[in-house]
Amino acid sequence: SKILSKIKMEEEILIFLKTADPKQIKPFLDSKLSQDFDSYEELLCFLEKCQPKLSCNANWLSERLIASCKNCGLFDNSCICISCLLDGNHIPEKHQIFLAFGESGSCDCGQSQLWNPKGFCKKHHGQHGNPEEYLPIHLRENFNLIFNALKKFIISEIEKRTFCFFQEIFDFIDILAELGDGVRRLSSISFSEENFLQAILINCYDFTSKEIDII
Repeated sequence: SKILSKIKMEEEILIFLKTADPKQIKPFLDSKLSQDFDSYEELLCFLEKCQPKLSCNANWLSERLIASCKNCGLFDNSCICISCLLDGNHIPEKHQIFLAFGESGSCDCGQSQLWNPKGFCKKHHGQHGNPEEYLPIHLRENFNLIFNALKKFIISEIEKRTFCFFQEIFDFIDILAELGDGVRRLSSISFSEENFLQAILINCYDFTSKEIDII
């Protein structure tokens, strides 16, 4: 039954994480994400086709040329990548544009809370409704099963103060943001659930600074 398959999936992930080699974690989780497809690459192709590009997923952790626009940026630190600048209306309409090298950040194109929709580029049209609804129900359920198993593992590791594979798991979660707006919102909703955050706070109120850095 569907309930038994959910329990089995969760158990498989939790059992695997108890004895896993760090290098095996991402390939294993990728295989669970793509279990209904012939390969992980096929899943990526499917996600690209079924999810409209509502906002830009570009982000950077090292020095990179970015643009700000006095006409479109809603905050002093609002910015877009050069690709979205060139695909937009800023240059033709002679907006007040500034170029600079940013050390870390992400592109705001397509995000109406950070950038005026009139300045969205032709590839990103902004979020309307809930982008995760573009994903098939069975895929959403599968993703949420994986997220729930990871949350259980994270909480158990925090309770034991062992913190096994936190770096690998959080790297995996970060990569989800690159799989499209629907997947990104699905993971954001899951990992910001009140019960999950409360469980973390309850268990880490007396952590040392070193333990807090790990999390």
